[in-house]
Amino acid sequence: MMPMQRFRLPNRQIVAIREAQTRDAAAILSTLNQIGGETDFLTFGGGELNYPVEAQEHIIEAFAIRDNSVMMVAEIEGKVVAIATFDGAPRARLAHTGELGISILQAYWGLGIGRRMMDMLIDWAKSSGIIRKINLRVHEKNERAIKLYEKLGFRQEGVISREYQMGGQFFSNIWMGLAIDPPDSTD
Repeated sequence: MMPMQRFRLPNRQIVAIREAQTRDAAAILSTLNQIGGETDFLTFGGGELNYPVEAQEHIIEAFAIRDNSVMMVAEIEGKVVAIATFDGAPRARLAHTGELGISILQAYWGLGIGRRMMDMLIDWAKSSGIIRKINLRVHEKNERAIKLYEKLGFRQEGVISREYQMGGQFFSNIWMGLAIDPPDSTD
């Protein structure tokens, strides 16, 4: 279980970042659907995640039982304002890898929540004893996110062209990765 962290925003609000619980399912779905309507940088739009709360509960449970996966939420005054996941690969040969995803309500962009969640996910990966590589995909126009990922040590590893289509226009996804190696590793 990932320990909860609390920190104060510049506006004096307290953010609590913790591992997601099944009781968060409805809030997670609602928050993701709102975020999908606030940005074109995600693979889904507003209201597209229209599956039942029970399905989201199963997703949360699936993350919780795997040693190489985690789902986190950031809350302010009991409201989920951000979700971050690391979805580890299920097969043995790939179990050391997975994909990171993060979504934050627009009203909370630029306040350090994303950075804090990223730091926590990287620390979790380093301490997992399993994860050796974090992968992520980022919309080519999401310059703010790309800069954050680069500051955290992620490197661009490739481009998938025409990954997104919005309004008849295509956009690429940039694949980025971060190696997680023990300090004494030589490979």
